[in-house]
Amino acid sequence: MTTESASYLAELHQLLNQSFNLEEINTLCLQLNVDHESIAGWEKPARIRELLLALGRNGRLPALVSLAQAERPHLTWPPVPTDFQLPAALASGSASAPATQYHVYGDMVQGDKVGGDKVEGDKITVGNISNAQGIAIGRGAKAEVTIQQGVSGAELNQLFAPLLAAVARADVTAVPKVQALKAEVEKGEEADDEKMADLIGEIVDVAPAAVEGVVNLFTNSVVAKVAGGATNYVLKRLRK
Repeated sequence: MTTESASYLAELHQLLNQSFNLEEINTLCLQLNVDHESIAGWEKPARIRELLLALGRNGRLPALVSLAQAERPHLTWPPVPTDFQLPAALASGSASAPATQYHVYGDMVQGDKVGGDKVEGDKITVGNISNAQGIAIGRGAKAEVTIQQGVSGAELNQLFAPLLAAVARADVTAVPKVQALKAEVEKGEEADDEKMADLIGEIVDVAPAAVEGVVNLFTNSVVAKVAGGATNYVLKRLRK
């Protein structure tokens, strides 16, 4: 998927999500002769995502845009780019990666790739982080990155990249919660411990596959020292 196509899908997804409720999305499916029960996803964002993918594979996104424009004429609905294309895996319907692209803390989360750190299947390659050496880790391994000096925003981006990728694959709607957690960690000693604990709980509730990423993140000494009693209690429960 080109960057332009990914950005377009993200914009269209956001417009549909903000402008239509789930029942109205199902009605759009009916008007497009698409059986909404055949579209995966019980929650509205997931239903919209899968509808966009299904129509994108069949070259029918312009029909959706025209229909949305007729239903919500007060909004500006961008036309489908002339060079729009889905990657081979998504075009064949064999991939489950989200169609949308998210820019989070300067890192790009798109499908199963994260700018800066690369995540492909079970393999995670972590690049050099300031004065520390990155490592490649596989399923079940722990991220071990040692920072000898204070952590910067760019370094936190690298530390949070694997967690962002895991959450984006599981449920992209939980990405803002990872953003909020990173913002608290960045405050250092002024971080709200109870807020971090609540955010961790909300993240793993929505994306259970991210448990390992959360635990691994807080094995880093710089991140771990920000955690207080509430956060450590939640982490202890996750480790069991």
